[in-house]
Amino acid sequence: MSYQLTSLLFLAACWMITPARAGIITVTSTSAFVATMNCNKTAPLFAQCSESVAAGTATAVADVLAGHLGALVGATAPGFVTSLAQVGVGLALNDLTSDDFLQIDMSLHGSFTNAPGNGANVSLIIDDGNEIIGAPAIGCNFLNAQSGDPCNSEAA
Repeated sequence: MSYQLTSLLFLAACWMITPARAGIITVTSTSAFVATMNCNKTAPLFAQCSESVAAGTATAVADVLAGHLGALVGATAPGFVTSLAQVGVGLALNDLTSDDFLQIDMSLHGSFTNAPGNGANVSLIIDDGNEIIGAPAIGCNFLNAQSGDPCNSEAA
């Protein structure tokens, strides 16, 4: 009797276990884009520009596989010096439910000197094929560093 009861309890417990279903995330396309003052490059996985002008130097790196964007600007004289790095990743989200989620982590690191207004920002834009969905942005500039305020984080 005890054996049958144990077997029935075991079978009942196994019947209550629901198998976990997982959606499929497929990378459909990638693009790395960088630009400095007079340099623009686009490639599927990695792009880099580095340039010096009378006003200073700029370097931009976009590495899709590492998930890294880098932009360095060194202004040494009045003028225009800029650096831009951008990554595009196309994803197909198949068999996902409203309970599933995709976590994307972003951060911004750097120091900002010289005149107020110098700084950087990082943002995430999601296009679901029907609309562009607002997503968070992080911005830092010389004014944040000067006043001791941390970089701001805002939902777009």
